[in-house]
Amino acid sequence: MSPLSDTLSVVDASLSAARAGTPTVLLIEGPPGSGKTTLLVRCRERAADFVVVAADALEPDIAAEPYSLLRDLGVDLGSAHPPAPLAAQAFAEWIDERVGTGPLLICIDDAQWADEQSVRALRLVFRRLEGTPALLAPALPRRRSHWTPWPAPVRGCTGSRSPA
Repeated sequence: MSPLSDTLSVVDASLSAARAGTPTVLLIEGPPGSGKTTLLVRCRERAADFVVVAADALEPDIAAEPYSLLRDLGVDLGSAHPPAPLAAQAFAEWIDERVGTGPLLICIDDAQWADEQSVRALRLVFRRLEGTPALLAPALPRRRSHWTPWPAPVRGCTGSRSPA
C-alpha cells in the first residue's frame, strides 16, 4: 500500500470507530506543507453521514481570549469567561445536540494555536464520552504543551486512538 492509502485507511478506521459509538481522536501531525489540511478535507469528504463542524484555530495575537476555539465551533458559553466546569458542560451539551442527527466530526486546523482553555475542555469532555459517535481531528505541525496528553500523533497523517 502507498503512504496515502495507509493514511486514508487510518482515517476510515477512525470514522468507523466513531460511527460505532467510540469517541475517537485522530491527531494529525506533520511539518508545514505536509498535507495536514488536505487530510482534514479528505476526512470530511469520507464523512458524508456525519455532522461536520470545522474551525481554524487563530494565532494567540488574534484570538487571545479564553475559549475562543469553542466559540469558533459554535459552542454557546454564556458569559465571556465561564468557569472551566461550565465551559466543559456547555461543550458536552453542544456535542449531544449534534449527535442527535448523526455521528459528529470536529475538524480543527492549525490546532497548535488553539487556546489552552478550549483544549482542556475538549480533552475533559472527550475522555468522559461513552457510546457517543464523535471524532475529533486536530491538525498541528508539532505538539504543543496543552496537546501532549492526547494519543500519539498521526505523523505524516497516519494514526488514531480512543481518548484515554
